[in-house]
Amino acid sequence: MPDALVVADTERLLTAWIERNIGKVVRLEAEPRWRAAWTADVERDGRIIRLYVKGPREVQALVPVKLEGAALDVLNRNGIPAPAQYGYCEEIDAIVMERLEGDSRLENIQDIAVRDKVADEYVQAMVKFHALDPKLFLDAGFAPPGDPAQLRLAQFSRIEATYLSKKRIPEPANEFLRLWVHRNVPTGEIRPAFITGDAFQMIYHKGALKAVMDMEMACIGDPLLDLCCIRMRDLSEKTGSAAAITRRYEELTAKKLDLNALRFHLVAFSAVSSLLISDIIANPGDATDYFEHHVYYHGSLRIALEALAEVLEVTLDTLPEPEPVSSPQTIHLKMLVLAVEQMPVKTDMERYQRSKAAAEIAYLQRRDSYGAAFDRAYLDEVGAVVGQLPTDMADAEAKLETFVQSAGPEYDKPLLRLLHDQELRHCFLADIPQNVRLQRFLREPIALLT
Repeated sequence: MPDALVVADTERLLTAWIERNIGKVVRLEAEPRWRAAWTADVERDGRIIRLYVKGPREVQALVPVKLEGAALDVLNRNGIPAPAQYGYCEEIDAIVMERLEGDSRLENIQDIAVRDKVADEYVQAMVKFHALDPKLFLDAGFAPPGDPAQLRLAQFSRIEATYLSKKRIPEPANEFLRLWVHRNVPTGEIRPAFITGDAFQMIYHKGALKAVMDMEMACIGDPLLDLCCIRMRDLSEKTGSAAAITRRYEELTAKKLDLNALRFHLVAFSAVSSLLISDIIANPGDATDYFEHHVYYHGSLRIALEALAEVLEVTLDTLPEPEPVSSPQTIHLKMLVLAVEQMPVKTDMERYQRSKAAAEIAYLQRRDSYGAAFDRAYLDEVGAVVGQLPTDMADAEAKLETFVQSAGPEYDKPLLRLLHDQELRHCFLADIPQNVRLQRFLREPIALLT
């Protein structure tokens, strides 16, 4: 929704749908976030109904919005706590559901024992929906699993296909990871199950789980993919001990888990995040929250490479603290910061839009201070691996991707180290003061599995 006219027209269509199907809209507000979403209060029969409306992502997800609503409905009807669905608004491609009271970030629970209790309730719910007959979801519109031998890649292969169809620029890290994933799929029997594909997203209230949510990456696949998610999600919000959650899942299912498969899934799952964002990084829209996607892109690549280092038993380097420098742009960027800070804002949406501008400038300031030295180091490192010094960063990315696409497994460790060093630089540049919420996602190591 790039301009006010489109937003107004969208909300007019949404209001009309709600009033035809539910009741009189007394409040409708867009959420200040990176995707289309609204909260609404609706009057019907003298009472207020609280609604949440979820529109489509700018980044193409695995599951269309309508099917996501269908999945939540199946879960609800089968004893899994999930938001009740009021229907699908075809005019704006959005699902309308009940708005539950509570919070979605476990890290906001100060009492660690209470936090662990809510996480445990989610694990119990996960065990239950993994045990549901997949036919329930196939009947709702989900695609059946393909080749049983490729079930571990049920999510990865579909996201990869979209990535390849839209690929615009060289991305050696993505290419390295996706080729490694295909060469190293674990063997062994898998029982197909409905999986969220991005687990540990929930609503809780007063220390109790109220609902599982966000099925936009769901599919029929390997249940272990859901379990691996905790290690990545813990870096965007503190969710608890991955090792304890893994042991609890084993206890509830009475099955010993394949830890090597879990490690593989973390590599593949983290890579899926960067593959998913690839197109919008190369081709953002007018309303794209570009810095947010930039953080998730490079943070996900860092996590995937560190997960792979765990598999390969490689000790990775840390990034030495670089010395900042100044340039002719330094003062101009400082004045631009001041200009943005002085812009008046009245609404949450205006405040959000100003914050996006501030984040981009802060990133450019760090790039101004450290980028030239980082680029020189990368050119030297790429030249040492491919045997020819690149002329510039674009040439380096192109030469390295070509090398990665033809390299055998014997190059896994040196390529891993090179690519990880570069992702550490990207994450360092993105670690701006305005980004405290995702600082751990950029810098901290993944949680231990055992």
